[in-house]
Amino acid sequence: MYKLYEYGIKVSLVLKYNTPKLRAFHNVVNERKPGGVVNCPRGHKLHGDVNGALNVMKLGVTRIVNTLKNSLFPRNFKRSNPLKGAGITP
Repeated sequence: MYKLYEYGIKVSLVLKYNTPKLRAFHNVVNERKPGGVVNCPRGHKLHGDVNGALNVMKLGVTRIVNTLKNSLFPRNFKRSNPLKGAGITP
């Protein structure tokens, strides 16, 4: 992993706990059948490893998006109406 940092590639560590059980598309908990196939109550079929990989990817992307949101839109600012101070009333 040190090579990733050396080249400036950011790494997000994600726990894989329960990622194969949770259905990647509908967030429904399913049991994994023999042969690795996950059947969704809505009729979709997907291999359990692919389902787990999609869930890990979703967790990583969600963490990145939340980090970007928090840096772009900080929550610790004083709430005010920007139009009020400019003499403009909506």
